[in-house]
Amino acid sequence: MTPKIFTELVAGVPNLKNEISFFPYFIILLNEANTVMDKLDETIDTHERDKVITLIQENSVRIGKLNIKFTKLNKKDSLERWQAFYDSYDRLLLSIAKGVLRIEREVRQKFVSPLTLERIKQLRWNINEEIDLVVKKLEGKCRLDFKKLGREEELDSRLKATLKKCGELLESEIIKCSDKLEMSANESGKIQLKDLALAFGTDEGLLHQLNILDPLQAINTNLNSNAEGPLGKSLFDDTVESIKYLLRGIQNLSIDSTGSVAVKKAAKMEVAKESMQVMEIIRNIDYMVEQIKLTGDNKNSEVLEKIWLQLEHNLDNGKPDWVNLIPKFKSLYEFIENKGK
Repeated sequence: MTPKIFTELVAGVPNLKNEISFFPYFIILLNEANTVMDKLDETIDTHERDKVITLIQENSVRIGKLNIKFTKLNKKDSLERWQAFYDSYDRLLLSIAKGVLRIEREVRQKFVSPLTLERIKQLRWNINEEIDLVVKKLEGKCRLDFKKLGREEELDSRLKATLKKCGELLESEIIKCSDKLEMSANESGKIQLKDLALAFGTDEGLLHQLNILDPLQAINTNLNSNAEGPLGKSLFDDTVESIKYLLRGIQNLSIDSTGSVAVKKAAKMEVAKESMQVMEIIRNIDYMVEQIKLTGDNKNSEVLEKIWLQLEHNLDNGKPDWVNLIPKFKSLYEFIENKGK
């Protein structure tokens, strides 16, 4: 469920984006405030449809160049021209499955979302629908001319071969996509979005809106793979609990609807500021925890210290109660600094 506060933030403040232009990440948050993660398939469908449109536009450019070429050669009605025309559409048709499933894989890798049997069924339907529409357009533009040239059987034969290749390519790309998603999830150590949200005591929508999905995945992976001994585990547990505390504060934010316009506007700006601070703190934690993998000469103590000082500064200059988290993160910093020496 999306926290109500993010919907309230935009209401009544039409120029809010301009006033917080120094919050680049929060502008993204405002633009995506109505995105709900349980609609991931719909979001992917939109991106995949955009990809198909791009492929169709590229084909139109190729066709335009062919028309100019054969007109200049005085071969506008020649078989050679219509065969080249068909070849361009053949290229388009064979690129649809690859293009769509590349988008599917890239987005699902980011959100660690598996390719379910139901989704595969929907993908087959979507891609075949796109292919059917292109074939109808192709036939509408060239069947009559192939017929005039006495080569309609050639067109039918080529269409049959193209559609067969499209079907085979679709199935092979689905298998590749599924295999790569499974391999990526196993190798990266990432967990599914719902599990990540559960681990940090929040909801999927907030992770997406604050743009902290990748940092939290990295923190979770690095902590779990480097929890050596009781001290390490205790420090890592404290880190997770501290992040939960910060995120819980964002979720519990509210704006008094009975206040004046000026009061509500000021409150919304304060919420925006606090959200940005939490986002920055989580990124600081991510950068610091990333250092835990380095040992010996590969570990740069100066860089690690700078990261820690920035994290300490952000906590010290945030909400008053955030200073209580500083000792916990300092212990983690010292543990990472001494690890591997």
